Amino acid sequence: ILDQLGRVTMPTLVVHGDSDAAISLDRAQATFAALPNARMVVIKGGGHAANMTDATEVNAAIREFLLECAKQK
Repeated sequence: ILDQLGRVTMPTLVVHGDSDAAISLDRAQATFAALPNARMVVIKGGGHAANMTDATEVNAAIREFLLECAKQK
């Protein structure tokens, strides 16, 4: 679906753990690069379930992203 992601124009946050064994960091970076209005946050030491195992870092990234989006309106 990478070729379809260029149509997504809304702000998008890509959060990825750099130790994710299921999806490589290269693949996540390709997803990020295909999105025209995206921001990427890499969770150091995070795995595939970084939202659960590294919730503090993931939640902080989401919070910051949402605040930035709110400022743009």
